[in-house]
Amino acid sequence: MIDRTFKDLDLSDDIVTRWRPFRGKKSIVIDPQRAFGQPIATLYGVPTIVLAEATTAEGSIERVSYLYDVPVPVVRDAISFENTLLVA
Repeated sequence: MIDRTFKDLDLSDDIVTRWRPFRGKKSIVIDPQRAFGQPIATLYGVPTIVLAEATTAEGSIERVSYLYDVPVPVVRDAISFENTLLVA
């Protein structure tokens, strides 16, 4: 468990700079230097909660992908990540 956790972290000078909390996938990151440390879509900077809630409001992952210019697989990861938070 500990080994897996450290693989999910980016370190710089023995300091954690970023965490990939969604099974280590690079699509979702928590970076205190971006979006006030909220979980975001790594390459796009959109908070995962925004993508998940927009999907509920729009009723379509494809529509949210278009509106936020974020690929469909990243929107799906954001929704799945947010759902894991609800279960926890």
